[in-house]
Amino acid sequence: MLSKKSKKPTVTKLKKKLDTIFSKYVRLSHADKSGFVKCFTCDVKKYWEKDGMQAGHFISRKHTITRWDLKNVMPQCYSCNCHFYGRQFIFGKNLDKKFGSGTAESLLQKSRKMQKNTVADLQDLIKLYIDKLDQLTKK
Repeated sequence: MLSKKSKKPTVTKLKKKLDTIFSKYVRLSHADKSGFVKCFTCDVKKYWEKDGMQAGHFISRKHTITRWDLKNVMPQCYSCNCHFYGRQFIFGKNLDKKFGSGTAESLLQKSRKMQKNTVADLQDLIKLYIDKLDQLTKK
């Protein structure tokens, strides 16, 4: 009798799962008590989950070193994030206002470094953001 090998999670599948959890955390952590969140670049206010609000990245997601960096990712409306390519200039200016001058430049410099995520790294991040989401939803 042949036994089935247990499938280990792949980096690709774990990245996708982490992206989903992280996006939910970013949007929900910026939402008010009624569940509304303001777009980081145009200030439109919409419900965090179903009104087209997304987790917009200042530095592209292809740079894994900043992909799940909370300073690099903010709630954005669909229009700003997709139609206007993230409004990167405004995004950067707003990052500097929120976190201090030089934040955008620091993220840009950080994005130029290489980082290879292992299965264990991704699993740890998934657990971290699941725990953070649980804390948010218990409030």
